[in-house]
Amino acid sequence: MSADPLSFIGLWCDGDTVQALFADPRQGGDRPLMAVLKLDGARYPGLSGPRPAAASFERRINDLWGVEAMDARDTRPLVDHAAWTASAPLSARPGAATYAPEIPEFGQLPDAVVRSGTIATRGPANGGFAAPAHLLLGVAPGPTGPAVASVESRVGYTHRGVASRMCGGTALAAADLAGRISVSMAAAHQWAFCMAAERAAGVATPLIAEVARAALCEIERVSAHLTALARLAQVADAALVSARLFAARETLMRFCGKALGKRTLMDCICPGGVAIGGAASGGDARSETQVLAWVCQELAAFGRSEVAALRGVWRTTPGLLARLAGLGMTRRAEMDALGLGGVVGRACGRGGDLRLGQAAYGAVQLRPCARTGGDARARADLRIDEILESLELLDSLGATLLAEEADALCAAFPTPVDPCWGFGAVEAAHGAVWYVVGLGKGRVEQVFIADPSPSILMAQEAALVGARALDVDVVTASFGVSAAAVDQ
Repeated sequence: MSADPLSFIGLWCDGDTVQALFADPRQGGDRPLMAVLKLDGARYPGLSGPRPAAASFERRINDLWGVEAMDARDTRPLVDHAAWTASAPLSARPGAATYAPEIPEFGQLPDAVVRSGTIATRGPANGGFAAPAHLLLGVAPGPTGPAVASVESRVGYTHRGVASRMCGGTALAAADLAGRISVSMAAAHQWAFCMAAERAAGVATPLIAEVARAALCEIERVSAHLTALARLAQVADAALVSARLFAARETLMRFCGKALGKRTLMDCICPGGVAIGGAASGGDARSETQVLAWVCQELAAFGRSEVAALRGVWRTTPGLLARLAGLGMTRRAEMDALGLGGVVGRACGRGGDLRLGQAAYGAVQLRPCARTGGDARARADLRIDEILESLELLDSLGATLLAEEADALCAAFPTPVDPCWGFGAVEAAHGAVWYVVGLGKGRVEQVFIADPSPSILMAQEAALVGARALDVDVVTASFGVSAAAVDQ
């Protein structure tokens, strides 16, 4: 399997079977293949040996269902911190509750740390912008000062059981929950869920609604990258740059809140199409299409001047680029093994962008950005490139919306009674988001979610090894891991 060209997407369990999802990059990367294994007992052949990205899914399955992956490369709990009323709560027979030690337990530290090193931690309740994760670093003497010799991340503090809570409700209620997985990818998650539900139900969404969804996701991409860059500049001691980036992000969000009624674009995408508020529902004579087109073109105009100025400040701030160069290195082979795209994968030369195969982008000129450095500077430069590319796309998508005027952007969505399945995949700000949705009896019966954040966390852990202790916060900020998306 390690030599198979199929890309691993995710792994999930329903109590009776374990199902794995793959995609063929030779077919554009958006055509899934599913493998199903009927469970015979509480164990199954693990996939994390040849496919490292499967490790987080195997850990989640063990925590929630009590089904263990054989030959797993990581057997630590992922979301179960022994604070639940039962173990394996989704299984047919949940086990007795376990009790956590007063101090979190971590793995064995390297000898160099035990002999002459120290332990540094970042806790989940830090009071700052850092993700709610417990990071334990084994620090040992190095040639240029104290360096990280080992990294262990403990996540799961924001686990909400989103996929399980979607089941049994309506498609609209499930779409609302999809938007709560991560604020930086709310529109992308809701689009991916709706795409899967619409394919399952056989609902053909109008192309103009797909264009509107694409526009919302591009606005979200700009906002997410501005936030990530602002936080990176903040920990890299570039306070002026950070302040300007946060100000630009706030201007964008405030404009969206006034025009669309949603600062973060949450709940703008629904089964059947798009439903926006703000000016379109507050007495404005313009249609939803006209409002969204105007928003796209206004943001594009604002962004061209503001982001161009920000890029100049970023490049000319004394010491900033030198501070980022060479930190948090990732290798192309490592990203290939994780199947990681998005900013982290494309910053080391790995291609792949699901937008290239989507009809919503068919009328615009899309040129996915890429870098080859693989370090914090390459990731930051790529974010700036993607912001500028998204602004150009917004201008084109706005023109398309005006040219294809429609009175409404949402079609009827009848939830089927007979069982049916569908999949959806969307390129979010941090990488590809996948959903598999099962519908039946007028309700959502099963949901699987694959987000790139767990793989980004694995890449971050590998990149931290060897880094100077003083550079840890800069390296972690350059990856921009969403702990909420890891935990779900």
